[in-house]
Amino acid sequence: MDFADYVWNSEQTEAFFDLTGSFTPISWRDENNVIKSTNYRIPSEAQCVICHKKKELVNGNEQTTYIPIGIKPQNLNFNYPYSTGARNQLTRWIQIGYLNSNFSLPSPENTAVDYRDISKPIALRARSYVDINCAHCHQNDRHCDYRPMRFAFNETGLPSGVGNTNMGVCVDTQDMQGFAPELSKIVTPRDITQSMMYYRLNTTDETYRMPLHGRTILHEEGLALIEEWINSLDGCQ
Repeated sequence: MDFADYVWNSEQTEAFFDLTGSFTPISWRDENNVIKSTNYRIPSEAQCVICHKKKELVNGNEQTTYIPIGIKPQNLNFNYPYSTGARNQLTRWIQIGYLNSNFSLPSPENTAVDYRDISKPIALRARSYVDINCAHCHQNDRHCDYRPMRFAFNETGLPSGVGNTNMGVCVDTQDMQGFAPELSKIVTPRDITQSMMYYRLNTTDETYRMPLHGRTILHEEGLALIEEWINSLDGCQ
């Protein structure tokens, strides 16, 4: 897998291959008609590698390969309003040949939901949010596999408390890195001020923020979701 960034010139007439990394000021109008702006970070090749790398054994030797990051079947397993009527889009893609005929749809319990859908349980929405935003690094053989969290949707729904542990609930912060002592848990039930996850989602400082790359502003909707989820949890035993 080869990485490629193409950066537009100031006239917006041509884009040039550039893997050195840089910043560019941008502004846009959000869904509430509010003008927002940020100094957008265009990643360098080294930063691309961090999120796209995967460790695997080849002939008994550990090697690093590079993989795409994107939506997964559990994010697509819902009905879509086609012109011919609503149909599960994965089933439709099988029908028209985009997917192999033996492709297996995710089970209902392994299907993520729209995190914005307030009719769904808060735990399900939080699991869906970290699945699409965090799981590509927080899983085995990826960049953050040395951390205890496993954010893939099928791992956060495991029974006997394993699912909550994989979400970081009541899990000790392994490396405080000069953080305030009250952040000694990844997630402290009913207290965002003592939850490392919330702290790192709630900053744009590159030293501390999560995700490490690909974000230069706060995602207010996501923060509100995680706060609601943390406040819904029972205390640590």
